[in-house]
Amino acid sequence: MFNTGLKKELQAQQAELAIYRQMEVGMDAQMLSVTLDPNYRITHVNANFLKTLGYTADHLNGRAMDDIVPAYVKQLDCYRNLIAAMKAGESVVDNYRFLKVDSGLAWVRAIWYPIMGEDGKLSQIRCFGTDITEAIERA
Repeated sequence: MFNTGLKKELQAQQAELAIYRQMEVGMDAQMLSVTLDPNYRITHVNANFLKTLGYTADHLNGRAMDDIVPAYVKQLDCYRNLIAAMKAGESVVDNYRFLKVDSGLAWVRAIWYPIMGEDGKLSQIRCFGTDITEAIERA
């Protein structure tokens, strides 16, 4: 009887959280995924990202994202727009280039989105994308 409203609210929030967790699991299974800290250091990569670029998780975790981005890309709008969007707390979608372990290029159509902490500051950056290398090379 007591706190019936709070219990219903908690159940609704748990159901909503379960939906989001299912969505994340599905996206992680089908897409490339990388998570960065606020300093753009890699904190997590999924198996699809590793397979596409040829690295191991141990090789990438803790490294700066800049280590797997070609130097010239940092001068391009896509990269500048990514940095500006994260600073503004906004998501951004574009094509990005990453260096593969064999020094080749992987093209990824990606959505980057900032995750803000309770304090309103950037706590992490999440990215989900698809490998478009073959389509780019054919074009």
